[in-house]
Amino acid sequence: MIRPERNTVANMMPACAPCNLSKGGYSLEGWRDLLARSAQIVAREKSIFRAAVRFGVVTVEDRPIVFHFERVCATRQDKGE
Repeated sequence: MIRPERNTVANMMPACAPCNLSKGGYSLEGWRDLLARSAQIVAREKSIFRAAVRFGVVTVEDRPIVFHFERVCATRQDKGE
């Protein structure tokens, strides 16, 4: 393990397999930050991505990362559950 201190119950989140692999040992906020910067990271490294954005094939949106379980919690709170 690269960072065994992150292998804790507090850092465990319910996730599908691809998301679980992507999150790895990141904290939830660290992973959220990585996802928010992902378009910048790919654009810096891949000219084909930059071309796709230029031609409108790919649209990059600058909006907050809200995970599914956060939406579910917010919906339940709105309903008073």
